[in-house]
Amino acid sequence: MEGSYRRAHPAIVQLHLIREAEEAMAAVASLENCHRPLVANQERGMDLLANEGRAMDTIVTKQRRGMDLLADWEARLDLTPAALATREPILALRRATYAALGARDAGAYAWLAQAKLCRNSGHHGAAQLALLEARAALEGSEVPNAGAGAVEGGGVGTHVLNGNGRPGPGMALAVEQAKLLWATGRQHRAVVEIQEALDDSTLCGGDPLTTSRANLRLARWSAATGQRQKTDVLHIYSNVLRDQKHTEKANFHVAKYMDDLLKDALRREQQRAAAAAAGAGDGASGGGGGGSRGQRGRHFDVDERSIDYVIEIITHYATSLRYGHRHVYESLPRMLTLWFDVGAAA
Repeated sequence: MEGSYRRAHPAIVQLHLIREAEEAMAAVASLENCHRPLVANQERGMDLLANEGRAMDTIVTKQRRGMDLLADWEARLDLTPAALATREPILALRRATYAALGARDAGAYAWLAQAKLCRNSGHHGAAQLALLEARAALEGSEVPNAGAGAVEGGGVGTHVLNGNGRPGPGMALAVEQAKLLWATGRQHRAVVEIQEALDDSTLCGGDPLTTSRANLRLARWSAATGQRQKTDVLHIYSNVLRDQKHTEKANFHVAKYMDDLLKDALRREQQRAAAAAAGAGDGASGGGGGGSRGQRGRHFDVDERSIDYVIEIITHYATSLRYGHRHVYESLPRMLTLWFDVGAAA
């Protein structure tokens, strides 16, 4: 059965491409039908300024109708294997289609998908080139021609459409750039990159969901690199939970970070107990050095107790299990371990 599927898979991919090519031709043809009257009027020397507003509204309407014909493309791409050999021809066809339709944001999203695919495949150089192409498409540095019937100076390429109603890809591009930096070993630069994107109010306001996910990634990376204090990381996590309270991923990573704080607090408590025992032994024998150990004990007294973290950790692990199962093999055993350990120590 597996061998039959492997032999049939290239043919299935070809059928996928043919289907999307037909839809792309229908979308581009609908746009060209709108351009022909404008070109005919220009050739007859008619004044286009009087009807410019109505003409451009018609073009935008046709562009949107063309994009509506491609509304299921994202769902179809998710059904294909995440392999470079499979998705690269599909993405190339889509980029050509979006360029013909003048949909720059959709074209940038196609380049972004290419960058993710290359990064996951380990082709970091190709991923960086795809990100540069995405930024060029987004900034309009390479304005696509809307077809053979486009009017010179008509401004078809100046209308930017969000692909399938999605927000602008600016924040998504910044996050993908940070992921690529992290994958290539430049962790500190990745944290700076994602922080700069979050400091841009325009990017944050244009895509709140991606902004919240970027905050979650910033908190995880800051904890991994040690670039922020514990209170700062907890503050970022609290902001993330405000937006993603009912998601598995956010609750799992909050619980995991607090679990690390719990382990650190347990280690400090063990050191404090050992220091107290050593101080008691020295006091009984009349030895010196008790003052320094007493001072160290007073330093440990200001630390948090490990039991203070347990309730929140168990709560977040349980919440993550409620909303998903991706991390179930980490969340469930750790939650039960904490539950039984605390119960046994009570």
